[in-house]
Amino acid sequence: MKLYEIAENFKNLEALLDDENIPKELIEQALSEVQGTLEEKITGMCKYIKSIESDVEGIKNEVTRLEKMKKVKTNAITSIKIYMFDQLKALNMQKIKTPLFSVNIQRNPPSLNILDDTKIPMFYVVPQELVFDKKAILKDLKDNIEIQGCEIKQTERIQIR
Repeated sequence: MKLYEIAENFKNLEALLDDENIPKELIEQALSEVQGTLEEKITGMCKYIKSIESDVEGIKNEVTRLEKMKKVKTNAITSIKIYMFDQLKALNMQKIKTPLFSVNIQRNPPSLNILDDTKIPMFYVVPQELVFDKKAILKDLKDNIEIQGCEIKQTERIQIR
């Protein structure tokens, strides 16, 4: 029996409670059977959720480990390239060719260096989306400070302990 079917059975049983022709013992027995089935389904789903949460935590830890490894490898590449660059510059060499690789010092594309941003004309400014301090707004709303265009919303969620 699916969970939505169990919920539907509860609704039907509640409707039957209003019918005085059906013996109360029969309704109570049906309620306890559906309740047992519901508890079994919920217990099974909670176990499955806990199993998935464990998997997610393991994946998260593995991602963190791999990110650290990636950073170490990337830093090693950068260090080796800096060393090669410094050695070629010290020898006044622009390029070197080996049987497997060609290495040369190349100029990067031009980039901008802003010296004083207050002197730059405003038509170079790119408009940005507004960012609101939601924590401060929520705190003020909780302190009964009225802020137009805002309200406190309260949602619900499932908590498994």
